[in-house]
Amino acid sequence: MENSPKSGFPWNFTTVVTAQGYCYVKAYKMKWDPVLKKSKRHLQRHVGRLLEDDRIKISPKFSADFPEYSGDDWFWGANKKPVREAEYRQVFPATPGLHRKMRMPAIRKPRWMLV
Repeated sequence: MENSPKSGFPWNFTTVVTAQGYCYVKAYKMKWDPVLKKSKRHLQRHVGRLLEDDRIKISPKFSADFPEYSGDDWFWGANKKPVREAEYRQVFPATPGLHRKMRMPAIRKPRWMLV
């Protein structure tokens, strides 16, 4: 996405966990707000769903808007960005997803779900 002609400046990536425990990858850009004198999120895009083995299921709309993300397997890398499988295997040569429990915080369910 950083090399895309649509991106004037680099994208940042983050993960969002829903109340049901699903994890999604979002891309966003920051922009300086001169009135508030701080940076704010300017654009946000849904990238796809983060699966248990750290694979990202890229959404059809995102892959249509950014064709460089279509066709390949993408993983959630150690640098908190989508990476191709070859780069992912250099950092995590073991079976995908085994290291995730070490670096992802435990998801706590709300009290109303425990009843």
